Amino acid sequence: MRFRQINLILIVSFLALYSVSNAVNLEFSSIEFEGGMIAAKLQVSDSLPAELMGYIKKGVPISFEYKMELWESRAGWLDRRLDNKEIIHNLRYDTWENEYTILSRRSDLTIENQLEEDREATDLVKSSGLLKMTLKDTSGQFYITGKLTIKTMSLTNLKEVESWLKGEISGAKKPDIKDAPDKFGEFLFNTALKISGLKNVSEEIRSPFFVIESGKIVFPERE
Repeated sequence: MRFRQINLILIVSFLALYSVSNAVNLEFSSIEFEGGMIAAKLQVSDSLPAELMGYIKKGVPISFEYKMELWESRAGWLDRRLDNKEIIHNLRYDTWENEYTILSRRSDLTIENQLEEDREATDLVKSSGLLKMTLKDTSGQFYITGKLTIKTMSLTNLKEVESWLKGEISGAKKPDIKDAPDKFGEFLFNTALKISGLKNVSEEIRSPFFVIESGKIVFPERE
């Protein structure tokens, strides 16, 4: 318990002293059609901002939330959303062990990674990986919207990540009341976030229109 309190104080102190600007550039690095599915990947096209990395290296827990939607374009009508997928990377750097813990969650899968190299960790959270969306009727014109939200995790999430670092990842369980953050600690943490200027970063993009011809994706605008 005392270690957690000291760790929280260190993080809060760091947040109160520094501010950060976190612009990112987002792109679709891959869009493919296979087996009745559209498989697409969102990617941060450049390095994560140095200021954001500074927070991460001080142990501030950060989440990278990727959301993707497949749309059918309909002239004279509202466009129709056909499917959507999302994946969330929760990242925390252990300043004592010099190790990253990344928990990646999507609807059908949860994966835990523990990495020591900065490049490996940032490459993982900078990408959604391939997310597959169902396309039953290929006769139409389509596009994909993508969104990335980077945000500081709550104090409750902070304690959850500390559990990961203790090897308590196996077996999901409802949080016990004694695990809830105390009101003063939560107030202190949230106040420090406001003072620091560390705000959610959100970037949205839309793919070019495409059609399916002979089982392959074709972008008419590019021809």
